[in-house]
Amino acid sequence: MIRHTRAQAALICSNKLLVLKHYNHLSNTEYWLLPGGNVEKGETAETAICRELREECGILVDSLICLDNRTASGFDHYYKYITFACSFDQLPDILIGNETDSYREIIDYEWIDLTEQDWDDSLIADNFFPSFQELKQLIEQLFPRR
Repeated sequence: MIRHTRAQAALICSNKLLVLKHYNHLSNTEYWLLPGGNVEKGETAETAICRELREECGILVDSLICLDNRTASGFDHYYKYITFACSFDQLPDILIGNETDSYREIIDYEWIDLTEQDWDDSLIADNFFPSFQELKQLIEQLFPRR
């Protein structure tokens, strides 16, 4: 199913990035994504990502910065990706929520260290758009290491 716009968030704390592990029951695959999802009819990207963070992670945010806004080919369900960023002083509590599609679920989360050089291949696979390396560079420009 092709969707138009994905709003997603790079949540940062102490040079760590939150990623969510998903499981697709139809394809029997696991993959990592930033928290986020489809911008629904009548929503702005900002209201969509706030809703998605609440639904997927149990996190309430009130201050987001647009980190990246780009078009995509649509080969992976979306034609546009809007990535927001939010920085926390301490790791927030994560409450894993449910996906709206019955065939997918969020099964885990991890705070990955942005200062590491060797990431697990599954974390830097093609599921990240922008790519994990591009995302890391954008984050480092916005939030220099403290």
